[in-house]
Amino acid sequence: MGTQTLKADAAATTNYNAVTKSVSIVVDKADLSVTMGQSVYYFNKGSAVPGITSVISGLAPGDGVSDNTYITTTGLSITSSMPAGEYTITRNINSGNLTNFNSYNILTSAASTAKLYVNPSGGNTKSIRPVLECIEPDGPNFRAKYSWTNGNTVPVYVPLGDDNKIIASNGAIVYGGTPPEVFQPGSGVFYISFNGVKITWYIASIDKTKKSSSSSDATSTSNKCNTGSRATSLSRELDTDIVIRESVYPNPAANQVFIEGDFAKVTEKDIIIVDVI
Repeated sequence: MGTQTLKADAAATTNYNAVTKSVSIVVDKADLSVTMGQSVYYFNKGSAVPGITSVISGLAPGDGVSDNTYITTTGLSITSSMPAGEYTITRNINSGNLTNFNSYNILTSAASTAKLYVNPSGGNTKSIRPVLECIEPDGPNFRAKYSWTNGNTVPVYVPLGDDNKIIASNGAIVYGGTPPEVFQPGSGVFYISFNGVKITWYIASIDKTKKSSSSSDATSTSNKCNTGSRATSLSRELDTDIVIRESVYPNPAANQVFIEGDFAKVTEKDIIIVDVI
């Protein structure tokens, strides 16, 4: 790399004298680029790391990268036991695995990195809680305002699909909107436009060590947004044990609340309702 000198010698002939010519040239490093196979990867802490792929472009003939490993942009190795959280990852290319490493410029771009979400699991991990806040007119149709709560200290990633979807009942038409896939710590809202026939937001995520499913319905008769209170159909747990964490929400509430604490299991006989209006 750098400045190189090329020298050419021409021998004397009957008609020409011998001559030597030197030329300086600058040899630059070759550009090497990485394109990640997906923009987002995820797994639950303690589970197997998903297969991560990428394509490398710009290698000279005979050169190569000897392994297919990835690291975070801060240099953290990707393992099943790494801390839960949101990371930016890229292909691990270094002098130990790239032939003629010093002959390349390794380019960076949006395509050379991907997001990795390590969802929390175990301990006090809390599942995502869905709530229908209210509905409002949307021309001749309706718009459902859904909210969610992530009680963890790190984001939770739930891709759209079997574990995160809007279910349209018979006759329901969804005109626009989708649930989020990234649930930052705290809470947020999103909107779904529909024709007023029942729709259900269904979401499943990890609660402590197991998957917990919750859903929330919206219809044309759900509580209207201008009434100042939440919809009467809040949310319900599906196919999961009740998990108690010594808190009750939402407060105030209508029809249903979540009760959370450090108990293994409760029944309806353990619940006392007071101050019912």
